[in-house]
Formats: sequence, C-alpha cells, structure tokens
Amino acid sequence: TGTLDHVHASGLRQFSASKGHGKTQLGLGIDALIWSALGESRPIHRLVTDQKPQVIAPLPAVQACANLQRLLELFSTMGERALPFMPRAGFAYFSKAPGDAAWNAASAHWSTRDGRGEGEDAWVRLALRGRDPFFDDDEEATEQFQNLATEIFRLLPGAAQSQEPADD
Repeated sequence: TGTLDHVHASGLRQFSASKGHGKTQLGLGIDALIWSALGESRPIHRLVTDQKPQVIAPLPAVQACANLQRLLELFSTMGERALPFMPRAGFAYFSKAPGDAAWNAASAHWSTRDGRGEGEDAWVRLALRGRDPFFDDDEEATEQFQNLATEIFRLLPGAAQSQEPADD
C-alpha cells in the first residue's frame, strides 16, 4: 500500500533535485511502473537535475505489472544471494552506448580514487564475498553485472530516454 505524490489532472509529475543517477532512476521508474500498472493513461512529466524534461507515456497496465513482477523476482533473488549490481554503476553502464564508454562509466562509479565508490562499500564487499564485476578474472560477475544493469533499467519507463546517443 502507499500513495503516489504529485498526481495532477495532467498526469504524474516527478521531480528530483539530485542528478539522474541510478538510485534516482530506480525510484522514479518504480513509481512510473506503479502509475502505469494502475491503468493510468495520463503522461508522466519528469524533471531531473542536469537532464532535459521528459514526458513519458505510461506503459500498458499488463506490461507494467509484468515489469514490476520481474523487479520483485530480482529483489527476491538479491535477498537470497548477493548479485554484483549497484544502481549508480548499473545506470552509468546502461546509459551509454555498449562498449568501452559504458564499461568505463560504470567502473568510475564502482571504484573511485577516494574510496567512495559503490563497490568499495564495506557492506557491498562483504555481501559479494570477493566477487567483483570490474576485476579481470571474474568474468561471471562481469557478465552478471552487465545483464542486470541492462535488464533492470530497460524495465523502467523513462530510463532509456536518459541514455546518451552512440557516437558516430
């Protein structure tokens, strides 16, 4: 149970004063899925710091429910075993065209010079028990991270609109 804030006659209005990193995209995307799952046809108006305003068409209710179900399945799996995924690094990977740029952007959020990257958090390191998607010898964790980042953010309305175009 819960409520969606900022429901107006023109649709759902979403605002975030933080940058459009993975945690922001997850929160706004889940609310957009719930909006769509309720059968709403009014658009979602999203404004996130450092991004162009978005007008997002709601998904069909059946698709929104299926996307929410898949996110719940992933959440349940993460409760049983730690998966090599963190939202900022995941969205950095998703938001770039596939290739080195995407990998480098994700890596910059996972591990930083000041030791504040998502993958450097003591709880994350403990949960992953040595698995590291950005370590050369852990191909399984690398593949799992890439698959999770792509799947999770593809399920969220508006996340793909935040992707950077491929360099020509």
